[in-house]
Amino acid sequence: MDYVLDTHIHTISSGHAYSTLTENAAAAREAGMRLIAITDHGPMTPGSANYLYFLNFKAVPRFVVGVEILAGVELSMLNDKGDLDLGNEVLRHLDLVIASFHGVCMEPIGADGHTRALVNTMKNPYVRIIGHLCDPTYPFHVEEVVRAAKETGTIIELNNNCLKPGSRRLDREAALHMYRLCNELNVHMVAASDAHYHAGVGKLDHAKAFADEAGIKEELILNTNLERFKAVLKEGK
Repeated sequence: MDYVLDTHIHTISSGHAYSTLTENAAAAREAGMRLIAITDHGPMTPGSANYLYFLNFKAVPRFVVGVEILAGVELSMLNDKGDLDLGNEVLRHLDLVIASFHGVCMEPIGADGHTRALVNTMKNPYVRIIGHLCDPTYPFHVEEVVRAAKETGTIIELNNNCLKPGSRRLDREAALHMYRLCNELNVHMVAASDAHYHAGVGKLDHAKAFADEAGIKEELILNTNLERFKAVLKEGK
């Protein structure tokens, strides 16, 4: 099955990525992507942009070199209460919001605490995707989190970087268990490059291989159909 969109891409505005928005869009076109989301890190990540950057996405054309652009952000969870590094007064202006664990913003607090953080974050109506949930640094109670994703309409990410064989951010067995449970409960998933350089945009081979191994139903992977992806976003939470 062909993937036509990439929902997790960083630019130089993240502070530790190395390509511009236009370079990423051109790479996406070469990779056969019809849509990408620009999801720079939130302001608590050292070197990343402040809130004004995210409010000014209106300056970016909807299409760049023929590729549709979604205005997004990858936020960091800050604690087990569901606090994030941008407020809803900013998030309501964006097309796509990802929330993830990042060591520079939240120290590990154990499986119970990580589970609370995830469940509370999923309750935020603007958070549509939970990013790279395969990191053994942040264990959580899989059944509780997947059921919360189902109840809240939150999408679970297949992060290509984390799912690379040998990645230090991959607990393989826990990830397989999570994705298989997502499949069983019909939780939507999306593959994403998490590219920090334009050569990685649209590169989703590790995510595809993991999805195949987990036996995920094609209709649950939103990358394969642009209209279905947009319809799921439009439904809201």
